[in-house]
Formats: sequence, C-alpha cells, structure tokens
Amino acid sequence: MRTVATSASMNTEAIDDAIKAYRDAYVTRLSSLVQGAATGEDHTVRAIAESLESLGCQVEVVAHRASDLPASDEFAHPELVDSCLRQSVIGQLPGRRAGRSLLLFCHHDTEPIAGLEAWRHPPFAADASGGRMVGWGIADDLAGVGVMLCALDAVRRIGAPIGTIIAASISSKRHACGIVTVLRRGYTADGALYLHPAESGNGLREIKAVTPGLARFRVTLHGFPAPTQEPEHTPVHHEAVNPVLVAARLVGALTALEEQLSDEMRHPLIEAHGRSVSIHIGHIAAGEPGAASRVPDTCVVIGSVSFPPGIRPTTMMTRVEQVVTAIAAADPRPGSRPPRVEWLLATPGAEISADHPLCATASRVIERTTGVAPSINPLHPASDIRHPILAGIPCVGLGPRCGDLVQAGGHDEWVDVEDYLQAINATAHLIVDWCGDGV
Repeated sequence: MRTVATSASMNTEAIDDAIKAYRDAYVTRLSSLVQGAATGEDHTVRAIAESLESLGCQVEVVAHRASDLPASDEFAHPELVDSCLRQSVIGQLPGRRAGRSLLLFCHHDTEPIAGLEAWRHPPFAADASGGRMVGWGIADDLAGVGVMLCALDAVRRIGAPIGTIIAASISSKRHACGIVTVLRRGYTADGALYLHPAESGNGLREIKAVTPGLARFRVTLHGFPAPTQEPEHTPVHHEAVNPVLVAARLVGALTALEEQLSDEMRHPLIEAHGRSVSIHIGHIAAGEPGAASRVPDTCVVIGSVSFPPGIRPTTMMTRVEQVVTAIAAADPRPGSRPPRVEWLLATPGAEISADHPLCATASRVIERTTGVAPSINPLHPASDIRHPILAGIPCVGLGPRCGDLVQAGGHDEWVDVEDYLQAINATAHLIVDWCGDGV
C-alpha cells in the first residue's frame, strides 16, 4: 500500500530542506545585522525595511517618541525614557488563503555602545568561532530580527498557503514601546510571536507565555539631626533619627510584606520557582565616607516588586506605600520630614494558558525541531509579550540560546548558531501551522 504524504508533512520536509539549503545565507544575514549595528540604528532600520520589501511585504517605517506613547496601566519615569525620535518597521504580507493571521515582532535597537575595551572579540565582526556568534546587540535583539526575516524567507520559498503575516521590527529600549505603535496603528492578528533570545540562557528549551508585572520604587528617608555641634555624633546618635536605621526597618517590613502578598496573590507557575510576589532591594545610599561620624541627612532606598498577572500595578504601589507610611509613623519627631516615595516604573503582567492553541502550537513546533518539549518561563517581568496580550491578541515568545548580555553587565554577547538556526526552523513551522494548512 503506497503512503501518500499529507500537505502538512510536505511542508515540514520542505521547510527543513530550505533551512538546510540556505543555512549559510541565514547565518550571514545575522552577521550583516551585527556589522551594520556599528553604523547606527538608521542603517539597521533601512536594511530591515529593504529585506521585508524583498520578501513581498508592504512596508512602512513609523517614527514616534517614547514619551508620546504611554501604554495602558503602565508608565516610566521621565529619567528612564529616551525622548528622541525612534523608528519601527512594519511589513504586511497579505495571505494566500483565509487562514489565521500572525503578528511577528522583534526589536532592532541595542544598548548604547560603550565599554568596548572589555570585549575579547571585535564587537562588530560577528565572530562565529566555536559554535557561537559574538557581536554587539546580537542577543538583544538582532538575532530576533534575523530569525523573523529568515523564517519568512523559508516560508516564502516553499510557497505554503498561509494567512496574513505582519512582521514588525520595533524600537523597544528605554521604554520606546514600538509594539504599542504597531497596535495603535490598527495592526491586529489572531496570534503574535515575540522573537527574542531567551535571557535565561535556556534557548528553545523554554517559551514565554507568562510575564509578571513589575513596579520600581525610590524611597527617600529623611534624618533628624542629633542635638550637638560636635563633629562626632556617636555618643548622642540615640537622640537623632538615623535614616539608615529607618531604612533597615523598612527593608524588614518589605520582606514581611513579600511573604504576606505571596500568600494573598497565588500563581502556581511562578510559585514553582519561589514566590508569587517578590520584593527586591537593589540599592541603598546614605552619607559620605568622609562623614561617617555624623548622622546622614537622607537615605535612599531603591527596589522593585514583581507580581502575578491580573494584579494591577496600582494595587502593589498602594501596599508598598502603606508600609513606608507605617515605618515613618513609628518614630515621629517634631520637625521631622516624611519620607518621599517615587515610582520609577510600572508595568502590568500578562499571560496565556499553557493549553491555549498558540502556546500548544509553539510547544509542538519546538519539540518537532529540537526533540525536546519546552517549558514555560514565568520569571521574565515586563516582557513585550504583555502588549499584544493586553490588546486581546494571544502572544508567546521564543528565541535561541544566548549569553553574556551587555544589558546584564556582560560583554562578548553571543548567540548559539545551531540554536539560532533551530529557532528559524521552529518559527517557520509555527507560521505554517498557525496560518496555513498544517492546522
């Protein structure tokens, strides 16, 4: 009895063959993106627009300012926002059948170029020795751009009938919110795929379908001087209000709040890795080394709180402010100044369920490509997957293995070449499975 290959299996084989045949070209495309990053973001934007046009997309380049695009239920302090004009590239590939549509997006902007003297490899040579390609911005997120362009190329080459594709390379750094620009211009789809190497270093062994909310605060605690003209305050420090000691009490109270909120706001997937709510203190500053004998005037505490999807940032902000107020009220002194709480950043969480068809499709194509079913990473707060989800578009994120990210304080940022090629393969399969006759 003769076995007849189905259209889905023929597409699977054709995608695999196309990626094998154009392997070198797809690696070269990523290399050229890294090399072009040395020229500047405008050059990268033009190169991406030209690539999308060559793939048959209707392309527009949109300029916007991050300060003009506040997203729903979130904000960033002006000191964290780059207010210069930013650009995003949007390409639309009309469908060849009435299948489901898909929004692919990634970001092309990188960290500001600095600290190159620490690099062991030339940052813009795209060195690919040892199975890793090293380069400035390669993992954050030029590899995502490469995966998007190459996956579209592979799908175009096999000619599979698919629904409409929207491919967007956005500006994202310094709260540019380029994906918000895309959505506000009326682009929509039945699903979205965020292409970005996994910052965890796990590559295709995981996908993003959950992103916790995040709120960052800065508390300025004011001291009350000791009743002395002496330069040495130690003998009478008990008569002062030392903001460092107030900060210590605040940290203890926030730790207790962390435990309390984790009991109140349960999220099993996040709890499997620790707590559903986490409060982290990342910076404390008070006084000067040369004035250590005196009670300092102020102590500044900067921290963040992450929390499960479904909880509004304002809820968490209120709970933290209540703790700060209670600490200040515990030791009132005539003439003392109340603490000042500033909110530097707030983003809501978002998620889709593991059994959502898009999440199931992403898991299936990755397992088909790598032989291993991915897990869901629920520990990456403020991921851009939140924007489509909050706009009513289911979204997952995937990307190749990477490491030594500049944003995390590293250098010689790299992406695993084989994982990069597998990410192209999985993305091409997801496009066909989600939008075409592989469903």
